[in-house]
Amino acid sequence: MRRGWKRLAVRARGWRAGRVVDAVVPVSAAIARRDTERVFLPARKVRVVYNGIRVDLFPNPERTPREVVRVVYAGQLIPQKGVMTLLRAHERLRAGGVTNYELLVAGAGHQEAALKTFCATAGLGDVRFLGHTDSVPGLFGAADVVVVPSEWFEAFGLVAAEAMACGAACLVSDAGALPEVVGAAGRVFKAGDAADLADRLRELIRDPEGRRRLGAAGRERVESLFTLDRMVEGHVAVCEDVLRGSL
Repeated sequence: MRRGWKRLAVRARGWRAGRVVDAVVPVSAAIARRDTERVFLPARKVRVVYNGIRVDLFPNPERTPREVVRVVYAGQLIPQKGVMTLLRAHERLRAGGVTNYELLVAGAGHQEAALKTFCATAGLGDVRFLGHTDSVPGLFGAADVVVVPSEWFEAFGLVAAEAMACGAACLVSDAGALPEVVGAAGRVFKAGDAADLADRLRELIRDPEGRRRLGAAGRERVESLFTLDRMVEGHVAVCEDVLRGSL
């Protein structure tokens, strides 16, 4: 947090920017708070419009309880995405005797070798590294739980919305806007905390009815808040307000 003259300088910059721009359209309330509280843009010119997805491209299959729960991560394999925290949580669960699930990791990145080395050293040869995938909807449609363990400030968290669109139970870190995206339709753990992640993941693995409820609520939330139509309507409304001079 900037203090003293630096804070005054940032406030002055935000005031100048606020006089020039007609509107600022962040993709989440988390970003809106940053814009008003840290960048000091005028709140009346900041209007949240959530990202949208093509919901029709994401299958929402009926899931029946199965003996081996499928847990999935999909994203970049870089430290900021928290994949190592997920692997450490997996290690804790295996050490605690939780064996009725499988962990799939999809994606590529410069941390991939380190992640695989950790698995080899920790005796976690059961982790399936899928590499890059061109079918995220197919992957999430076949998942019981999707974990989004980010450790940097996520402006929105599109992968969480995509997972919910597929009816998977979504477990996210508290980084940035992720809790805002899932709302009551997901579960949240403390970013970077492998023990907390392991506890939340264990609960979901043991609760098929809870996973079903979260999946249904997630799909409903996406259809209500995160469609392309709703996103376009939001941007059009902002433009109309700018033209009317009401911002």
